[in-house]
Amino acid sequence: MFSLESLILQASIGPGAGITFLSSFLGLFAAMGLLLLSILTWPIRVLILLIKLVRLKLKPVASRVVIVGLDGLDPG
Repeated sequence: MFSLESLILQASIGPGAGITFLSSFLGLFAAMGLLLLSILTWPIRVLILLIKLVRLKLKPVASRVVIVGLDGLDPG
């Protein structure tokens, strides 16, 4: 028969598992940080957008616009 000592298996975990866990944790942490930053800066971004829209409505950039289209194809 087998003894209990002969049934014990030894295994090791290489550094790859720790590096994988750490990199996935850091990626999740970075995503959460960017989400928080995006939520906190949303009112400022909307205010800047509204200011730009008001400025565009008050003063036009150009009074007239000419669009010239060039094509190298044969008219026939």
